[in-house]
Amino acid sequence: MALSERVVADTSVLTRVQRPEVDTQVAPAIVGGLIHTCAIVRLEVMRGLQSRARWRIALDNLRELPEIPITAETWMRAEEVQGLLVSRSHHTAVKIADLVIAAVAEIAGLPVIHYDRDFDLIAEVTGQDARWVVPKGSID
Repeated sequence: MALSERVVADTSVLTRVQRPEVDTQVAPAIVGGLIHTCAIVRLEVMRGLQSRARWRIALDNLRELPEIPITAETWMRAEEVQGLLVSRSHHTAVKIADLVIAAVAEIAGLPVIHYDRDFDLIAEVTGQDARWVVPKGSID
């Protein structure tokens, strides 16, 4: 079943969109304007590209997605969540970018879709809606 509501997509989803299992979930939502992103996701996706031409195409495509800005409030929330993770000794297990992406989604009041266990750890301390795009372990 394809996504039917607005969400923030993590890099782990957008870099796996060529997989049929993920594409089925995400492609209709992209066309429907339901997949939102932020600058840090774009940078992470484009980091893995091997040529300037592919980088430019990816940037243009990613800029077509609705964007949620990373604000001072976003950075402060990411820091707060990192502090909450310290008490569980999970702060070194969660990537900085994932803290920021989760904060973007939380502040916007949108679920974050992912294929990355970092978001489970974050959701444990924030209670926010974080969903696996496909079942954990099903495509790796």
